[in-house]
Amino acid sequence: MKTAALSAAVTMVTAFSAGAVTVDISSISGVWQNAVMTSGSATGENTDVLAWNGFSNPGSNYTLNAASGGSNLSSPFDLGEFVHNNFVINLNNGSLLSADLAISIAGSVNGTAFSIDPTFSFTHIETPNNANPCAQGGSAPCADLVTLVNAQDLSQVFDVDGQDFTLTVLGFDTGSGPFSSFLTSENQSNSATLSASFSLAEEVPPVPLPAAGWMLMAGIGGIAATRRRKSKAKT
Repeated sequence: MKTAALSAAVTMVTAFSAGAVTVDISSISGVWQNAVMTSGSATGENTDVLAWNGFSNPGSNYTLNAASGGSNLSSPFDLGEFVHNNFVINLNNGSLLSADLAISIAGSVNGTAFSIDPTFSFTHIETPNNANPCAQGGSAPCADLVTLVNAQDLSQVFDVDGQDFTLTVLGFDTGSGPFSSFLTSENQSNSATLSASFSLAEEVPPVPLPAAGWMLMAGIGGIAATRRRKSKAKT
């Protein structure tokens, strides 16, 4: 398992507060779990390298290089580098269908410690190298497709001193993302940044009645009072 210290911060300001809330991330780590294969089994579960079915070294594997410190974080920020080493495998011996990535993030909010452990799911489409046409487009050798399942819907809410925060994973970023899917070329190492963001949950305050509304209510009240006086005068 790789753990990386982050000497940086995420600063968020709510629409309802003049003050800033600073999230300091002290460590990020991640391991692969729950690998599902068409047949056979993967190796390296509960580590940061998940491998399957290679004729040659390194075969095919997923690697997570947890984010390292040294730069100021903003929102979004880096969880780490996802790598798919996409090399020749024997499809008859099985290929990866899906796997989970269990992330651990520790840090503090304005000096108060927190720790969260979200899990994200990936699906994998292993394409025959010489397919015609290639399942994901392009030309042979055909690329594989890695997808972060429901990337925009993945989030975890956590509480620090009564304030709710949300961690959302955004997807794969190769410089023009993030995107929920990552097309990986055959016979090479493919990498993309796993991008995420923190947000400060906002409590929506009661909506104040506009000044015109108060005037209208006052006018209605005045009319009602006048009617009561007239009614008493008639009796």
